[in-house]
Amino acid sequence: MRVARILFVGVVLSAGTLHLSACGSEGVTVPPGSDALSDCEVQQLNVVELESGGEPGCDLEGSSLLFPDGTTLEIGPVGNAASYQDSGSEGVEFSIVNWGIPGVGASITQDGELIDVWASTPEALDLQREQMRIEGVETA
Repeated sequence: MRVARILFVGVVLSAGTLHLSACGSEGVTVPPGSDALSDCEVQQLNVVELESGGEPGCDLEGSSLLFPDGTTLEIGPVGNAASYQDSGSEGVEFSIVNWGIPGVGASITQDGELIDVWASTPEALDLQREQMRIEGVETA
């Protein structure tokens, strides 16, 4: 099992709204209300089972996501993106974003092409796909 540290893709606070962006001014708005979430009990979540858990009702920061190959990434603060490139699999990148109220989204890409994507809720899935599009990942 491999554990990676959080790497910021980009976080911009503007007029009280949190945005994620890869580069430039374009970004994805994190849904409001996350500052009122209590902390979840720290746990390890399997990405392929995220949807069955639904909206967590708490902040998942500090928990971790387990990917099908055994890679584990820690969930950072709301609005932060984490990514990890596997040195054993050239061009493979694992990414997660803590979207707050709708939960988390996670994806695997290879050489800029989407391999798989998961999320806690349909809203988190939409946000995750939009963030990937901004980063130049083909999601269709």
